[in-house]
Amino acid sequence: MEQFSTWSKNQGIVSNARVENTPYAGYGLFATKDSCNNPVVHVPFSALLSSQKAIQKGPFAETLQILYKLNSLDEIAQIYEKQVICLFLIYCQFFDETTEWKSYMDILPSIAFFKQNHPLFNLQYLQGTSLEHSVRAKLHKLRKELEMINQANSNWLSKIDIEMYKWADCVFWSRVVGIGSAAASEASVTSNMVLVPYFDFANHSANSPNMRWQPTLDGGIDLVTYPDMVKEGDELLLSYGSKPNQELLFLHCFCVENNPNSSCFTLPASPFLNPEDDPLNIPKIRWLKHAGVKPTLNLSRSVKDTELLDIGWAYESIIVMYLVAMNENDGIQFSLDKEENVQLHIKGKKITTLEALEQVTNGMRLLPVIQLRVIMLLIDALQYQYSMNTDHAMIDETPIAKQALVYRNEEKALLESALQTLSKLSDKLMKDEIVIEYLENTQ
Repeated sequence: MEQFSTWSKNQGIVSNARVENTPYAGYGLFATKDSCNNPVVHVPFSALLSSQKAIQKGPFAETLQILYKLNSLDEIAQIYEKQVICLFLIYCQFFDETTEWKSYMDILPSIAFFKQNHPLFNLQYLQGTSLEHSVRAKLHKLRKELEMINQANSNWLSKIDIEMYKWADCVFWSRVVGIGSAAASEASVTSNMVLVPYFDFANHSANSPNMRWQPTLDGGIDLVTYPDMVKEGDELLLSYGSKPNQELLFLHCFCVENNPNSSCFTLPASPFLNPEDDPLNIPKIRWLKHAGVKPTLNLSRSVKDTELLDIGWAYESIIVMYLVAMNENDGIQFSLDKEENVQLHIKGKKITTLEALEQVTNGMRLLPVIQLRVIMLLIDALQYQYSMNTDHAMIDETPIAKQALVYRNEEKALLESALQTLSKLSDKLMKDEIVIEYLENTQ
């Protein structure tokens, strides 16, 4: 830390705060006096680490020209912005002891830290949750990227392993700040993503942040406290934004108890559209793809429980489930146009969008029946997800276990609430005259 402090001063960073260890989040910033002088911290443009800064010169830049097969460094920095910063972090941390950024690299969290705290290194603690799918997708993406990087004709690129690459990704997303174009002409930065030494000591508060950050005319960043909110010794806290625990855990390794921002539970629609269950699912899948609809259902917290379209499910999710629940007896038909694209017709009317699908479905006499089918499908799926969440819970004293349990319990509460609401709507629809008539005729 002493070396970093000296380095910071040499970089022009000015601080009226002190850095201390916290019992819950590593380092933190603390006020040195009441109503701490503003700005608390000033980080000039020269101390910001962007892709343009990383790729300016030296063997690192030459390596990336080989990797991306582009001669223009500016073009590489803009097109591969995030990856350039991640590779620069790896290069400085593991392959170049002489870099001018070494003092900053030395105070960054280690691989060992992320192995104790981050979901990318601890997928087992998220088994059975919605976040498990997101982490698996991220791991798959990182491995595919690393395969391409390892194949480059460069000695150090070929030596990067998946743990190094995951480490860089964790550092990047837990510390990156989006600043856009700098105001000062001398800065001439077009990067949206930068790492900001010293600034990144500041921890998050969802409910009571006492400072904020703002860009400066020289292209740098200031940390500024709110008036009359800071006493000597107080921790200086930022708001990372209105982020749910799902995002906080995925990016920053922690959750907030009683977070006012609800996580969103995601459910893949593919199990409802298994071609082996019904051949009609094949054109349904193709139509959704052609219409540009993602086959994912999204559920968030809701205080309403009166109608299917206002109980926490995203609008698109329910309309997709309308399509899932309908069959040929409801007047649904598919055909191919000249370009072999699937066309959907319902009772002779061509449907090209989810909005048109909703309009036609709402006009059908059997709408209550279709809605009941949707509800029963969703109840089955959520009951399965709830049991998966419960069965795979892992409880121990590791930091990631404690944070994952906060998220897991929040997701369980969301599923419980959704199941109760769906059951109420199911009971209501079972008393509908059209549903009663349909069921009698079916029997």
